Amino acid sequence: MQTGHATLHRATATLLTLDTGGSRLVVLLGKARFEFGNLGFLTPDFCGVYDVEGLSVYLGNNDWLCLFSDHGDFDPYLLAHQFGLVAE
Repeated sequence: MQTGHATLHRATATLLTLDTGGSRLVVLLGKARFEFGNLGFLTPDFCGVYDVEGLSVYLGNNDWLCLFSDHGDFDPYLLAHQFGLVAE
């Protein structure tokens, strides 16, 4: 598993482009499915769990991507509808 910070550069129904500071990650969304809501993450010492509101992207190759904001202003429902990631 890898974690990191990125800025959403572009999102369409077929791809996401994330600026990762020095490079760009392009995520193809073929056969992807999306889920909204609280995502459970373990603390670094594995002794606790915390929830983050976000958008889970399950890719066709069984990879998983989680999108959320460090700033608390992220609305995963708005993002998904705004960029056509889910049907209205």
